[in-house]
Amino acid sequence: MFYEDLEMIYEIYSIIVIGISVLFVSIALQIWNKYGKDNKTKEKLEYYPPTEFNSAELGYIYKDADVSKSIVSLLIELANEGYLRIEDIPPDKESISNYNFRIIKIKEYDRFDKCKKTFFNELFKLSNSTNFTNMGECFVTPKDLAYNFNPTIIEIKKHINDTKENDIYEADANKKKRSVLAVMFLIGLLIVLPFMEDEGLLSSGIVSIFVFIIAVNSFIKKFFMKDQIKSSKSKNIMVNLILGFLCVYFIIEVLYDYGVMPLVTYIVGVICIAIINVIYINMSKRTPYGDSVFESINGFKRFFETAEKEQLEKLIQQNQEYMYKILPCVYVLGLLDIWISKFVILNIESPSWYNSYNKKPFQDFIYPVLQYIEDLMMLQDSTEDE
Repeated sequence: MFYEDLEMIYEIYSIIVIGISVLFVSIALQIWNKYGKDNKTKEKLEYYPPTEFNSAELGYIYKDADVSKSIVSLLIELANEGYLRIEDIPPDKESISNYNFRIIKIKEYDRFDKCKKTFFNELFKLSNSTNFTNMGECFVTPKDLAYNFNPTIIEIKKHINDTKENDIYEADANKKKRSVLAVMFLIGLLIVLPFMEDEGLLSSGIVSIFVFIIAVNSFIKKFFMKDQIKSSKSKNIMVNLILGFLCVYFIIEVLYDYGVMPLVTYIVGVICIAIINVIYINMSKRTPYGDSVFESINGFKRFFETAEKEQLEKLIQQNQEYMYKILPCVYVLGLLDIWISKFVILNIESPSWYNSYNKKPFQDFIYPVLQYIEDLMMLQDSTEDE
């Protein structure tokens, strides 16, 4: 009789928890719809990206650009502004890449952009004490860049988040994220509460939920959000996913002995937590100003993807440096291949800040070099995360 009553209590509790979990998902969706869902933006064409932001910040606002790519783009901005130049030099025995180059400091950075200032100062801190040109100019090489650049990446990320968060994204959205997070934890607590007497099962259930959520979170960021997790972390993501599903499977096997309802409750609860987690990581709604900036970025992207040769020639007539001025943003938006194809068709001269020992065309040089630096940053960033 006692066990029958206990089983009935378990069933009633399970039904209540399942109902609460589904209700919380509904509430989280309503919170996201009001505070996290971006407004529809207008479609327009822009010849230039927004000028009030650097390219790293534009990547942050656009969301589809990853952080490593955004930070590397600052190198081109600094070159365009006359703070550095890039030279293609002959390979030597110490070269650690197929492309050997050096980034030469022309003058100290004297403006107020914190992202650029941090990048510039830290870049040349990596320079070896013997790295000086015949004219006494400091420079860095691929070998120097292989050293730890991760603190710089972290600091620039912080500058981007701190300086633009309140302008671009609604403050209410960040506050509501805490409510969504609290709901997630509450569901987790409710589905493991029946196992309080079994400490081993309780701790295993909690750990399984956390590992599973981390795995789902990584998977979503990698394949759907396109933000900070890149291909170099794919192995880690797959390991997380496998561990997450194995943990949940293990708990399900153990819970089978407790009966059907506790098992169903746990499965439904974990699914609800995963759904709310997706809502949580998408709780960032742009302000009206943020929408305007996003429209401009998207408008520039649409224009450049479809721009005809004649249109670009007119813009170059108005500004000889047009193709180089837009290059940082083009790179952040993942349009470098298109830029190179248009650059070749337009047949324009290489930028004044680029020089090659064997007259290598700029379009053949810039892609692998930027990709090499980006890969280095990405590797260091992922190493720090591990």
